[in-house]
Amino acid sequence: MNTAAPPPTSHNTDRGNWAMGIVWEVGCLALVAALGFAVAVIGAQIKPDYGYAGLGVWILFGASQWLFVIPAGIWLHRRGRHDTALGLWISAGIAMLVNGACFGLIGGF
Repeated sequence: MNTAAPPPTSHNTDRGNWAMGIVWEVGCLALVAALGFAVAVIGAQIKPDYGYAGLGVWILFGASQWLFVIPAGIWLHRRGRHDTALGLWISAGIAMLVNGACFGLIGGF
């Protein structure tokens, strides 16, 4: 007689999918764009020279998107959406690399 217990099953078998991670990344990019616009508009209302602070968000677009990507990726991973988090991380990395390449072409460093 076999008394071995059956293998444990996970309650959450839905790991998400990587395409939804790309959708999350597009949402994070939209938040960064809105942040840059808000900083520029509010800064210009306070003092005209502060309006250029919004350019900092645009120049550091690849880095500033991580303000939203890191918490979203951790949240997705903790919810068991590992494939969605993976799609988010990969698309965020690609977006940062493309931003760096474009910044270099425009006349960065």
